[in-house]
Amino acid sequence: MRLMPQPEIQEPMAPMYFVKLPLVQHEFNVRGLTVRDEDILKGSATSPKKMSDTLNHLMYDCIESSMKTGENAPFPTFTAFVNGITPSDRDALLFGIIMASYDVEHDMSIQCGSCNTKTTEMINLASLLKVDMYTGDVPILTKHPILQYPEYGWTVFLKQPTLADEIKILSSSKGDSAPEHQYLIVDHIEATAKDDAGNTIPIVMTNPLEIYGAFASKPAKVRKRLIKEWKEAFGEHGITASFEGLCPNCGNPLQISISPLAHLFFLVAHA
Repeated sequence: MRLMPQPEIQEPMAPMYFVKLPLVQHEFNVRGLTVRDEDILKGSATSPKKMSDTLNHLMYDCIESSMKTGENAPFPTFTAFVNGITPSDRDALLFGIIMASYDVEHDMSIQCGSCNTKTTEMINLASLLKVDMYTGDVPILTKHPILQYPEYGWTVFLKQPTLADEIKILSSSKGDSAPEHQYLIVDHIEATAKDDAGNTIPIVMTNPLEIYGAFASKPAKVRKRLIKEWKEAFGEHGITASFEGLCPNCGNPLQISISPLAHLFFLVAHA
């Protein structure tokens, strides 16, 4: 008996989703997660630092290769990637990876704020997204507005934080809830101090822990001004998603802001 040749089976291509980063404005395809990717993510939820590191490397791996190879590729290395996108861009990237992995329509966990009933709803994630693109003439990562605090002799240089800034502070603090995390919007502070001989010497503060220490003893209105001036200079561009509906138990209105990170880990946990 002669065996017939077996047809060659072609593995289907990994699902892709097109994303445009709202602040740095790069656009490209991202692939969906594999089973191995899900298992790696499940094992990362032991500390904020490990979770951040795992997620950042996974996002970089999901970006199409044209963004990482070639003469003008914006992200030729992982370091270039984390230095080249903002936390708001990361949210857009995560939403894209979610939809590439689990389709645009998929389940979401919802908890009523009135009766605490937990339910699972089918959502169309793409229809819930709202995007506010940065359209300034100057690339947002090169902007450094200056804020003067003459009462303290400070010149404060502001910035748009990147993922690299988050990585640095996660390595030196208790996570993104630590108070110094708020000062990632400061690039550096130029000030003066007196040496032992009474001479005035210039000093530069760049570490968020050191910057938080400078602000910690000042009146609360000093920090309020910092945040207000930053928002006026940079705006609140980015991507958001929210779900509206009615609680099936008590009937009260539901309005849920969807965190891409929390939503991704819910989907991974229930894969």
